[in-house]
Amino acid sequence: MKLKDLQILDQNIVKILSNHKGIDRAIHGKVLAKSLNIDLRTLQSRIEYLQKKRCAI
Repeated sequence: MKLKDLQILDQNIVKILSNHKGIDRAIHGKVLAKSLNIDLRTLQSRIEYLQKKRCAI
């Protein structure tokens, strides 16, 4: 699956997470959700969706 084929929110999640690779650069879910202006539950749901679509999360 290509990044451009995803919804804008999903693209933003993947982009932000790709900048935070590694244990020393980890980002908390609450911080990520706040930066995207969504609630934590929505973030978790979108990440679960991306994992089912075999995106590297």
